[in-house]
Amino acid sequence: MDKLINAHIDELDGLTDEIDAIVEDAVNGIDIEALVKNPTAELQRVIEEVKKVFLEEYAPQAGELGIDFAKKIQDKIDKDKTIKVDDSNDPNLNKDEK
Repeated sequence: MDKLINAHIDELDGLTDEIDAIVEDAVNGIDIEALVKNPTAELQRVIEEVKKVFLEEYAPQAGELGIDFAKKIQDKIDKDKTIKVDDSNDPNLNKDEK
C-alpha cells in the first residue's frame, strides 16, 4: 500500500512542478511597459493565461490521477482483504523516510 501512496505522491509532485513552471513562465512574460500603462489589465492577462492552462490541462489530469489512485487502492483492498497500519504512538516514526 505504501508503494501505491508514494507513487501517487510522486505523480502529483510532477504535476505540481509542471504547474509551477507554467506560472513562472507567465510571470516572467509580464510586459513591463504594459504593466506600467495598465497594471490591472496586464496582471489580469497573466491570471487568465494561467487559469486557462490549469483548467484545461492540469485540473483534468489531477482528477484522473485521483480516480486512478482510488481504483488502485480499492483493488489492493479487494485483493488483500485488509489494510495494514503500523501500530505506533511515535508521530516521528517515519519522519526521515523519503
